[in-house]
Amino acid sequence: MRRMMRQLAKGVGVFGLMVVAMVAFAGTAFAANPPIGLIPGEDPGTPAAPAEPKITKRVRVAEGLNVPANTYKFTLTREIIEDSETNEMSPIVNNPIEINMSASAPGTVKDADGYVYKEATSDNVLKDITFPHAGIYSYLVREGTGSNPINEGTMTYSSESYRMRVYVDNEPSTSNVYVKYVTFHLVTRVNGITTETKADPVFTNTYTKKTTFEIKKMVAGDYADKKKDFTYTLTLSKVPGVSGNQSYIAQYYLANGTKGRQGQFTVDRPVTFTLKHGESIVFEDNIEVGTKYKLEENPYANYKAEVVVSNADGEIGTEVGADKNTAVTIGDPIASNTNLQAPILLTEKSASATNKAEWTNTYAEPPTPTGIFLNNLPFILMIVIAISGFTGYIVMKRRSRRTE
Repeated sequence: MRRMMRQLAKGVGVFGLMVVAMVAFAGTAFAANPPIGLIPGEDPGTPAAPAEPKITKRVRVAEGLNVPANTYKFTLTREIIEDSETNEMSPIVNNPIEINMSASAPGTVKDADGYVYKEATSDNVLKDITFPHAGIYSYLVREGTGSNPINEGTMTYSSESYRMRVYVDNEPSTSNVYVKYVTFHLVTRVNGITTETKADPVFTNTYTKKTTFEIKKMVAGDYADKKKDFTYTLTLSKVPGVSGNQSYIAQYYLANGTKGRQGQFTVDRPVTFTLKHGESIVFEDNIEVGTKYKLEENPYANYKAEVVVSNADGEIGTEVGADKNTAVTIGDPIASNTNLQAPILLTEKSASATNKAEWTNTYAEPPTPTGIFLNNLPFILMIVIAISGFTGYIVMKRRSRRTE
């Protein structure tokens, strides 16, 4: 019995040593490995070069729209020091954090929703913050509204919240501390349940703006019918963020400049309308920048079509019908002029130019009159033949009398 007890005691002792060794190994491994959620590719900070977390501001727009100038503000809210008996957190000196973005065109890369965008990055968000001791400090990062009002267009600000955890470690040879790691997690709350997802701190705003688009009709030629209706078919393609049943109202203008009826145009649906000489339809500051369009005119006998297309940069191209009685289409891959192939984008208007499609149909000149009407030619020939026959008869009659 005693022998069994001694063996059991030895076993318990060995097991205890194994547990201690495993715990020590686990502790060493935890200390050596970076925390979960570390930004991919970011190296740990050192006493000489502490980690410097930064946040990114992204402004996305539809193609054809520039990003406006603005100053974006972000707040850091102190939360807790995790695994600490005290909750001593230093005040945030540079709060709110500001990111300045100048007005310019966006890049050409599109996000998952089809927007193009521009990005800017902040300075170190922990600048001038002193940490009293080692620990894991937690902050909540949010965006406020921009400091500069957007006079034109609509800016939808980011609603994201990120939890930033700052891992402050002790320097090995001094009593000082330094920032070794920083992690960011996107905080979401659905049905009362809060979740955190590892993510880069990118705050995305969406900027939209309305523009003007005019389609104008002219008829040329001495014998052109200026009261004739010319039929067009317009198809608008929606921009990112616009629903599939979005409609726009166009104002018709008569040749004398007075307003006529109004028309409704729904995106992704061909809409047919007619215009006479001097008339036009105008989408007046109510259609999204970045909208793409396809416009076709029906062919008409004895009329040759030409269309000049412009946007905020001025004239971008001209399309001419191959001959009279030929349909002309712009904003379609079959267009012969590469400037007018799909898509044609509606851009934001400038002080001197806007989006236009100006159509001119020229009536083919009739042949020069000769004084002879072809409809009467058979009768004229009959008279000529009769006169010639009678003249020949008289001549022959006189000759026969002379010979007698």
